[in-house]
Amino acid sequence: MNLILATLTLSGFLILILMIVFLMAGLGYTAKVGYEEFGKREQRIKKALTYLKKNKEITNSQYEKLNKVSDATATRDLDMLERKGFIKQFGKIGRGVKYKLVNTRK
Repeated sequence: MNLILATLTLSGFLILILMIVFLMAGLGYTAKVGYEEFGKREQRIKKALTYLKKNKEITNSQYEKLNKVSDATATRDLDMLERKGFIKQFGKIGRGVKYKLVNTRK
């Protein structure tokens, strides 16, 4: 009897945990960048770096058009590339901002 009760309690606990996980996922508590999103971002980054090698600079607007993304996504991606040291921002804010590749060869 105790074994049956313990089994039911354990399975009930696992079901409760799964319910909480699904509830949190439904409320938007999922990871911001899943594997699929990371793959998409990686593709956008590769495309942008190829563009930069050819054109020497890119703007937020050009990044948006190149990758068919929103202004916010372009800004996040370009900021990440700048933090990682791949590109450097020229200009402070607005339409005058351009990003150029950082020369990594010494």
